[in-house]
Amino acid sequence: NVDYSNIDGAMLEGFAYMEAPSDWVLGMNRAMALTAAGKFIILQSYPGGSGQQYVDERDFLIGTYLLLKGAHTYINLGGSGVYYFPEYDLDFGAPQSTLPADVGAYLKNGVYERDYEKGIVLVNPSSASVTVTLPSTMRQAQPTGGGSTGDAQLDGSGNYAGGSVSFANVTSVTLPSLTAALLLNP
Repeated sequence: NVDYSNIDGAMLEGFAYMEAPSDWVLGMNRAMALTAAGKFIILQSYPGGSGQQYVDERDFLIGTYLLLKGAHTYINLGGSGVYYFPEYDLDFGAPQSTLPADVGAYLKNGVYERDYEKGIVLVNPSSASVTVTLPSTMRQAQPTGGGSTGDAQLDGSGNYAGGSVSFANVTSVTLPSLTAALLLNP
């Protein structure tokens, strides 16, 4: 038991990625205690793959963030400089239940699931692939682009144009190890 009463918040650097499943659960439970106490949390991690691996790493980290998101929870992916990812703009709405004391309360069908007003997030921190049948057709986010920003990623009006999110209608998803599905209602 860690006493968090004397702090205003924490920056959790290197959070959640490339950990053994038991360490992921431990880290989540500690972060959830901070979230439940109304503390400010910045989740900082550094996805580093390329191509689809890079997107899978980002989805996993954003999915993990959404599992413990509270009123003062933030995520920052990247290294030095300014990074932006188009999936930051996904609108899931409000969580549909209060944050549990243990991330195990989210375990359903072999993955961790949190329901939101406008969708659900599924996270697989295990070493095995898991297939989940969804309750209805949903739109799975498929981000492309993103990363380090500069003038080349901005349009003439100053809007970010270095990446986008498309959607695929799905009724089931297969989540390989260390991946997540960001799913919005149709």
